[in-house]
Amino acid sequence: RVSRRLKQKANQSTRINQRANPCHTPHSLASTRWVVAGIKDKGYQFESSVDKVLSLAKAAEMDEKKKNETPEQPEELKKLLDKHIIGQDDAKKAVSVAYRNRWRYKKVPEHVRKKIIPKNILMSGPTGVGKTEVARSLADLSNAPFLRVEATKYTEVGFRGEDVESMINQLVKVGIKLEEKKAARRFLPNFESVNELLLDQIFGYHQDDPVYQLNRQSIRSILDELDDVDLRHEQGDTLKLKDLRKKEMSGILERSQKSLSQEVIENAIKTVEEEGIIFIDEIDKLCKDNIYQGSASDEGVQRDLLPIIEGTDVSTEYGQVNTTKILFITSGAFHTCKPSDLTSELLGRLPIRVSLDPLSEEDLYRILTETEVNLILQNRALLNTEGIDLRFTDEALKEIAKTSYEVNSNIEDIGARRLITVMERVLEPYSYNATEYSGKLVIVDKEDIRKRLEKLFSQENFKQDIL
Repeated sequence: RVSRRLKQKANQSTRINQRANPCHTPHSLASTRWVVAGIKDKGYQFESSVDKVLSLAKAAEMDEKKKNETPEQPEELKKLLDKHIIGQDDAKKAVSVAYRNRWRYKKVPEHVRKKIIPKNILMSGPTGVGKTEVARSLADLSNAPFLRVEATKYTEVGFRGEDVESMINQLVKVGIKLEEKKAARRFLPNFESVNELLLDQIFGYHQDDPVYQLNRQSIRSILDELDDVDLRHEQGDTLKLKDLRKKEMSGILERSQKSLSQEVIENAIKTVEEEGIIFIDEIDKLCKDNIYQGSASDEGVQRDLLPIIEGTDVSTEYGQVNTTKILFITSGAFHTCKPSDLTSELLGRLPIRVSLDPLSEEDLYRILTETEVNLILQNRALLNTEGIDLRFTDEALKEIAKTSYEVNSNIEDIGARRLITVMERVLEPYSYNATEYSGKLVIVDKEDIRKRLEKLFSQENFKQDIL
């Protein structure tokens, strides 16, 4: 027993010496696990290394910059949404006001704040007119936890399937990813002390020596450029500067893992409760008079949604989450039913009603030309990777919009998604034979559009005759 205890002490002493002398033993960069105390099995486990933390911090800086550039006044936010969505002014006004209300909520007195609840939104309109894009753009601009779910994936409690409370657990996971980036950015200053430690290990510490201070300052200014420089320890071991830096950073991160994990979870739940947005699509499929109704529990799903939208405490694998302040945006095409076919209790919890209009030919043309990252820019960027300089004449773009509108009117209206179908048919020869057009300027005009879509028209006319 004495021998065993002496060996344990010797091993412990060796580990202490190695930590005190990082140059002596090369460091193995193992992943650091952030684990919340008291949570097992399904607890929060964030696998992270120093590189991961640095990457998250950089992403958080970009998110913060985007959020700072987002206007807060509703009219200014609507103008920003205009860059992503054509038309649908009522829907953009509704979500802009909902976003501004988040700021207003934080400014009112405490006794009033307790009574204020989000003005949840019900959007109705044909498929492909921008319902999902309105909600997604709002969440992207505000950098808030955002979750899009399909109403048809849930079943009533007691039926086989996923119950509606699971959406809150999914929203917390989204919040965790956002908070990981923020926590990494807040933790970043802790890494700044590493450079001073490296200088101490290289030069020693001589505060009163002016020559030493001058050399130290010179090296500090170019330290980031010396990552591949080899450092030799007095005992003969060699280690690159970047590896030594990463070793010290890993030690700092490892010592802080418990506090970081708790911070991420707590902030994620708080952010979800105060700023979370859940977009529930296909809500019309839960109507009792909907011909597409495929489950006997659909009306029960509406009842299960009531307490969550109204506000209740939901148990997640990360802790209790109160849903009172979460903004719910629901949408549906309502082709075979109408919003009033939803239960009156659910409608009462969706006080803001917005109807989105079908897209006109002019709307489709504007989607191709005015949105910030439109289909034309996307396809030009894709083919440019093959060395193809793709251009469209204005008449060609109008022809694409006209064709898309006619197909939507005569066959099936799928909104702006029809532009993707038509565009793929037009660009198929250039995408398939990319090597043949590499290094060339390709100009697509009106005649090219008609030639490519001639077969499509004949097929659609045939379908009309059969029907």
